[in-house]
Amino acid sequence: MLLTDPTEPMEIGQPIEYLISLPTGKSVGEVRLRCMGKVVRRDEDQSAVAVTLERYEFVRARAARF
Repeated sequence: MLLTDPTEPMEIGQPIEYLISLPTGKSVGEVRLRCMGKVVRRDEDQSAVAVTLERYEFVRARAARF
């Protein structure tokens, strides 16, 4: 996955956790994935980083809030 404009500098190999919200129909509640991976590449100016998705879990919308 490519993350643009990260809020803080990231180093290659650094572990990362991020959330993905999946689109659903109106009759189904929000579906979110909590993803764990690591940084594998970054731009020299830190405007984007590429990260892996090594593990994930489905979470309820309320449990996903940080």
